[in-house]
Amino acid sequence: MKTRKAGAYSTKIAHTAECAFQRAIIQGKTSLIKGEEIKWIDIELPVYGDKSRGKCIDLIGKDSKGNYVLCELKFRKKRDSGGPKEATEQLKEYYSYIQKNADDLNSMNLRHENANEKKIDWKKVAAQTTRLFVVANSFYWDTWLILSKKKEKLDDKDVEYYSVNIDRYVFEQQKVNSTTYTPKMPKEGMIWEEKH
Repeated sequence: MKTRKAGAYSTKIAHTAECAFQRAIIQGKTSLIKGEEIKWIDIELPVYGDKSRGKCIDLIGKDSKGNYVLCELKFRKKRDSGGPKEATEQLKEYYSYIQKNADDLNSMNLRHENANEKKIDWKKVAAQTTRLFVVANSFYWDTWLILSKKKEKLDDKDVEYYSVNIDRYVFEQQKVNSTTYTPKMPKEGMIWEEKH
C-alpha cells in the first residue's frame, strides 16, 4: 500500500459546499444523534493511494461507547444527480481499504497534525463495531427523493443515514465577499436526524 502522512488540514477555505460542511462539523467538535454525542476526530484522511486527496474518509469520530464512526458527507445546493447508493458504496469501499491496511495506517500514525486526538487506532477502526454514516444536508435528501421518485430505498443495514437541517446557502452567507473564511455550523446543524 502506498500512502503518505497528512500535514495539517486548513480551517480557512474558499469552498461553500461539501468541503465547508466538513470543516464546520470538525470545527464544532461534536454532533448529537438520537441523544448520543459523537465526537469528531479528523477529516479527509487518505486510506489508500499515494495522493493526499486520493481515497479519503471524509470524517472520522467516536461515539459515546468509544466505537469509531466513519462518514461519507454530501452537500447539495442545487438539483443534480448522485444519491445515497453511490455514497454508501464509496464509504464501504474505503472501510474495506482500512480493514486491509490497518497495520500500515497504524505504523504511519495516520492523522492530521491538528486532529482532535493524538492517535487513531486503525485496528479498532477496522473492527466490526465501527459505525458507517452517510450524512447530508436536508436539501440533498429532499432533492434525492424527488429525483429518485421515492423508488430507491435506504436499506443497507450496515450503514446509518442522517440529515443535517441547515440552509443550503449557509456557507455562502458566512463567506460573503471574503476570499477565504472559516465555516461554522449553525446551532440547528448540531443535531442530526436519522433518515429511513
